[in-house]
Amino acid sequence: MFIVMQIHASPLINTEQPTLLPIDSLFIMQNGIRDADQIVKMIEFVKSGGIFNETTLRANNNRQSSVTPPLVKITRFEDGLLAVHDGFHRTFSVWYAGRQFLLPEEYQIEDWTYAAYLEINFRNGWYTPFDPRTEVRLPDFGNFKKQVRKILDTGEMDMLNLIMPDQLCEEKATKFIIEHPELYKMTRKIWKINEVQYIPE
Repeated sequence: MFIVMQIHASPLINTEQPTLLPIDSLFIMQNGIRDADQIVKMIEFVKSGGIFNETTLRANNNRQSSVTPPLVKITRFEDGLLAVHDGFHRTFSVWYAGRQFLLPEEYQIEDWTYAAYLEINFRNGWYTPFDPRTEVRLPDFGNFKKQVRKILDTGEMDMLNLIMPDQLCEEKATKFIIEHPELYKMTRKIWKINEVQYIPE
C-alpha cells in the first residue's frame, strides 16, 4: 500500500563523528549505471587520487545553480542496514577504482524508516515509492518523473465535486504512479556494488 503524505518530517542527520565507511557494507538502491561515459571519467578521477568532497563537488558543479551538490547520502534504516540513497555513481567509481571505502568527507548518514520510502510525497518531490528490502529503482527514471510533474502541472477545476486543481492533480498523479511501477522500479536481484554489471569500453 502506498501512502500519500502532504507533509513529511525531514530525515534525521547523523551527528556522530564519521569514519571510513566500507563500501561492501552498503546496500544499493538502484540496479545499474545510468551514464557509462560519466563513470569512466569518475573512475579515472579517483585513480588519480581524487575525492568527492564538498570542494570537488563545488568545483565540478554542472548544475545551473549556486547550490553545491550533496555529499553521498547514506540511509540508515531502523534495523541498522546502510544503503546508498544518493551518490550511487560516485560510490561505484570509488569502489571500481580500487578504494574500498568512502572517506569521512565524502558522505553523510541520515536516519530513515522503510515506511518513509513507501510514501508518495509531492511536496518533497518523492514520486518513486518502493520497498528497499525487496525492490530497487531503475538507473534512469527521469522520463517517469517528468510525466508525474506534467500531471501535477496540468489540472483543471472539478466543479462537480468541488475538488481544487492541486488536489485533483495529486490524485491523478498518485494513480499514475501506482499503475506504472515498471517505469521506475523492479524486483531486487542485486544487493551490493560488486554485483553491478559494468563492462568498461
